[in-house]
Amino acid sequence: MAVTYDEDHFLVTFGGYSVAGHEEWQCGLRFDGPGAVPDAVAEVGFNAVGLADIHTAVKAVIQTGLPGCRYDAHTSLEFVKLAWINVDGTYKVDSREYRLSSKGTLAASQTTPPQLSVACSLWSGTKIGHANRGRIFMPMPNEWATMIEPTSGMVVAAQVDTFRASIKKMLEDIKGEVATVEVPAQLSIFSPKTPKSVGVTAPSHKHVTSLGIGRTIDTQRSRRRSLPDGITTWSTLSLGG
Repeated sequence: MAVTYDEDHFLVTFGGYSVAGHEEWQCGLRFDGPGAVPDAVAEVGFNAVGLADIHTAVKAVIQTGLPGCRYDAHTSLEFVKLAWINVDGTYKVDSREYRLSSKGTLAASQTTPPQLSVACSLWSGTKIGHANRGRIFMPMPNEWATMIEPTSGMVVAAQVDTFRASIKKMLEDIKGEVATVEVPAQLSIFSPKTPKSVGVTAPSHKHVTSLGIGRTIDTQRSRRRSLPDGITTWSTLSLGG
């Protein structure tokens, strides 16, 4: 599908496994900046980004010791990838990758929440036009499976606050690694133009200013659609008529 962005940008992706490898998770963050400098300068900045340091920033979340936000060894971070994206959505140069398996440290006695993730919402601070909101989906901490308010069915507010602070630091640390002297990149929300775009007459992007995490947990629709039904036995119904 043809896609058009308003400028070149860097795309950071990171992810791994959950539920002991039965599921995969991945997040993507886009940074503007390379489109505002000559390609030769942007390439220097691209090669200067420390992928191992970005891995460390994400690993700090997966291996956090903060009660209520911990993961067990069934959840892992496996890779970090950096791509330089052209305005047409293609890679401008070969992507860079860093691979190292880092597992959660919580004792594996906690239930691993299957098919669930935490929606971390990004906001540009405005509601006008496009490129205002975006999301990344982090694995759900194991402890959230039991930290549910019985009267509301939502995650205990204190745990959400703690997790939000952890993700806030992760995003700020990643931005600090992607932004270089050559390319002063900023975490951004991109709204590309595609053949299926409705109301998008021109691509655009805006800088992220805020992070929000809600207390309601649900499965992603795309994940629900891709789940195998796993049926091994069919039962015949006696419904009459």
